[in-house]
Formats: sequence, structure tokens, C-alpha cells
Amino acid sequence: RGLTSRWSKDGRWLVYEFLAAEGGGADLSAIRVGDSTQLPLANSRFIERNASLSPDGRWLLYEANTTGAFEVYVRPFPKTSEGLYQVSSGGGVDPKWSADGREIFFRNGNNELARVAVARSTTFAVDDQRVLFSLRGVVDWDVMPDGQRFVLLRDRQGQQRRKLVVVENFFQELNARVPR
Repeated sequence: RGLTSRWSKDGRWLVYEFLAAEGGGADLSAIRVGDSTQLPLANSRFIERNASLSPDGRWLLYEANTTGAFEVYVRPFPKTSEGLYQVSSGGGVDPKWSADGREIFFRNGNNELARVAVARSTTFAVDDQRVLFSLRGVVDWDVMPDGQRFVLLRDRQGQQRRKLVVVENFFQELNARVPR
């Protein structure tokens, strides 16, 4: 599993995970654009990973194994020491915000896609947790912007895996190679 990083919706923050110096776990930090100061977000002897900020930038969503199993958590952002809210129970990984920030989706301990509603208030609260469908055979997934549809990547055993190719400075390369 690779280390992840994600930009805030407004493009002002980069939230990332990194390997901790001690204990072999992963921790979470952020950097504000234009500032080189690392802001610790969730750093402990446990593994904290797969973080993202809510669309309004007020909440940090991530998974951690502080209970022995991975669960989904939310903290206020950027002052993460001011609160900790457990979203899942019985296991939770791969958390994602809906585009409007009113829902959180995650893979629960039974390998199902679960959804919790996020209450609109000055503090963080969730209610109405429900299971949507099984994710057996699904290796990755994402929620569409409407919050009603999902993209599922199924595991096709025996088939050749495809490679992801990242091209940096694509348009500069294209302009240099294709004359106008």
C-alpha cells in the first residue's frame, strides 16, 4: 500500500501521510501552500492513513488502527488536538466524503459500503449509519459527485493488471513535440 496525499478542495492545503521514524507506522501531516512548515495532524505509535479534508475544509477524515482494528475517524482541521470522533464501529477503511460534505462513505468490517450522514452544526456529529451494498470482489471504489452513484473497480483474477502512467508537465511536453 502506497502513501497517499490529497489537496484540499480550495487548493490551499496538502494533507499527506508519511512513514513514522519510530514504530514503522504511518502518520498524517499537512502543508499550507506557500509555507514549508509541516503541521502534524495525527501522529502516534499507531497507523493513521488515507486522509482527506471535508469539502468546507473544517474536518479531517482518516482511518487508524488505534483500537487494534482499523476504524474511521474525524478531527477538526487544522486544530486536530481539539477533538476526535469515531465514525465507524466494527471496522472501517477507505473513507471518502460526499461532494457536499453531508455524508461519509467507507468500507466496513464486513466488506460492505457503509454511509453515515453528517449533521450540519458547529460541532461534528453523525447519524443514520446504513449499509448500502457488498464490496466483495471490489478492489477500489469512489463516490460520484451526486452522492448517489459509485464507481467500482472489480478484481479480475487471472487478467493482466494495467499500469498507471503519470506524465508530469504534459502540456509542456506536448507543445515541445507537436508544432503548432
